[in-house]
Amino acid sequence: EAFARDELQVPMDKLARFYILTGETEAKDMPNMYASMDAFVLPTRGEGWGLPFQEAMAMGLPTIGTNWGGNTEFMNDDNSYLVPVLGLAPPGGQIGGFHGGQGLRKGDKLLPAQGGGGDSDRHGPHDAKCAEPDPEALARIMQEVFDNRQAAAAKGAKARKHIVKFFSRAAVAARVADRVIEITKQLDQRAGITPPPAQPGDVQQEADANGARAGDGDGERGGDGDPAGGPAGGGDDRGNAPDDDGGRDGDRPGNE
Repeated sequence: EAFARDELQVPMDKLARFYILTGETEAKDMPNMYASMDAFVLPTRGEGWGLPFQEAMAMGLPTIGTNWGGNTEFMNDDNSYLVPVLGLAPPGGQIGGFHGGQGLRKGDKLLPAQGGGGDSDRHGPHDAKCAEPDPEALARIMQEVFDNRQAAAAKGAKARKHIVKFFSRAAVAARVADRVIEITKQLDQRAGITPPPAQPGDVQQEADANGARAGDGDGERGGDGDPAGGPAGGGDDRGNAPDDDGGRDGDRPGNE
């Protein structure tokens, strides 16, 4: 209320209704939470991967996120809404193993973000930098999703298809199997070993089978129990959303 009064200078009754979740949301409740949303918005300042984005996309939600960091490995202009970055700034305080300091102070200038969080933007633990998403662009994108709901739903369907095709457990298992086979062949070549002919049930055939199953998901929005089969590293056969062991780098919605 104080923020609305002092910063926004808008009466509380003029603001949209909102809920602040202060506790941890259990994994089994996540699919229902995603299914209750019209869109997912997380203007993050940096992700190692960004599993909440992936979960939302798997549920067919129009997904809005910062165009910087690990989430750009699977988010693009075709399947999601990317918020441009004004630049990079040191984080305030310590984030995990990264030592930030005082954050961006008055008069400080943002550093340019050149690589979307790639090699050119990497910094050591004592020189951490976070993205500063453009708030005006974020507002425009949110308004666009609100005003053009049919187009937003279509983009959400594309998001689901992309995650199911490339990041379901079966798809990731197939990619891992392919990589293991490639490494094994390289090691055999270096050692002068001739591999035996392929036999039924070997790793390659299993990888091919996994790859075929990876495309089983459809483009429909995920139901209450199944976020597109769950991104890799996550849900169980009951459709529960992935848990912390799936490589999540950021908080789930409502946990900040």
